[in-house]
Amino acid sequence: MTNEQQTSQSLNERYALISNNICTQLVALQGAINAREEGQRHPTSQDIAMQCKLIGCLDKLRKLSGEKAIARPRRVPQQAPETTETPTNTPATQKAEAPPITEQDFKDYKHLLNTFRHIRDNETIRFRGRLVNSKWLHYNLLQYCLPQSERRFMGDARRVIAEVNMPATLEKANPHLQQNMAA
Repeated sequence: MTNEQQTSQSLNERYALISNNICTQLVALQGAINAREEGQRHPTSQDIAMQCKLIGCLDKLRKLSGEKAIARPRRVPQQAPETTETPTNTPATQKAEAPPITEQDFKDYKHLLNTFRHIRDNETIRFRGRLVNSKWLHYNLLQYCLPQSERRFMGDARRVIAEVNMPATLEKANPHLQQNMAA
């Protein structure tokens, strides 16, 4: 084996070791996110930034070692459904998913329900120290005004904007809204 081949092999072994360490860090970061309290298992902006940096490092290492870079997933544009039904009637939301907000969040933020009027799709509001979509927060807070059997939480703001008929949701929650606001 020539000196150049030994150097190349040694360099590739170092790249593999560094790649393994980065993958271990990514797995640890995902584990930390999954270990959070139920309903809080969404990556923060810091988590996302760290994941992007680590994946970027992996891409660079793969390019340096001669491997192909990781293929980035392409975004597929989502089309709004043709019906104007509320998501409680769709089978996709019938499965049990953890509520994106907790009952304690409802107690802490229910005063905002009186401020949500004529919300545009792109409006944001501060919730738990970060900016979130106002319609998403409004919809999920309203779920705690409904009887437990009728609650349908949505974790993705884009789904709320695309699928939820807010006037119908408000009409459905209105009878329960006053009693929950007083409590």
